[in-house]
Amino acid sequence: MNIPANSLVALDTQILIWGGLRRSVRGLTLHSADDADKEKRARILLHELDGIKARIIIPSVAVAELLCPIDPQEHNNFLAIITRRFDCPPFDIRATSLAAKLWQHNRALPMEEQINRSVLKADMQIIATARIRGARFFFSDDEKCRKLARVADMEALPLPTHALNLFTELEMEELETGSPPSLQAASPPTVKSS
Repeated sequence: MNIPANSLVALDTQILIWGGLRRSVRGLTLHSADDADKEKRARILLHELDGIKARIIIPSVAVAELLCPIDPQEHNNFLAIITRRFDCPPFDIRATSLAAKLWQHNRALPMEEQINRSVLKADMQIIATARIRGARFFFSDDEKCRKLARVADMEALPLPTHALNLFTELEMEELETGSPPSLQAASPPTVKSS
């Protein structure tokens, strides 16, 4: 990941879900075996963004998507957590023109390349809000969403497939479990005598 320190970065909603943001909510279970790889990759991304002190934008439209499965009695707790860690700007009048341009661009694409209309509404608002607020980088695991972010003049990137730092995954394991990772020592090589 070649992102300068202190960069302004935006994340697609799904990355936050895989990254564990909803785990802070009591009684909400989200983990499935299919998501294990994406959860690991999202945690790597969040760990690396934290390491470069990136400032992360989570547009309010994405916050609304995150809130949907959460019990309304837990909304205030969740909002307190998310607003402490992230900048959560609203979709405002400044973002409307860019959002409309993104919608028009999507509509001009061949049908198989277009983003589904119901998904497009949220994606164009998330991308427009992030870009208008100064984000130059946008992470999403959805290729169509990344293409739309590129139209907004953002560098659109997928989840990393692995940590750049050899020890990142070990550090993350230690943070999650509270104990040092278990390293199995390799067997010493067999030396043939001549």
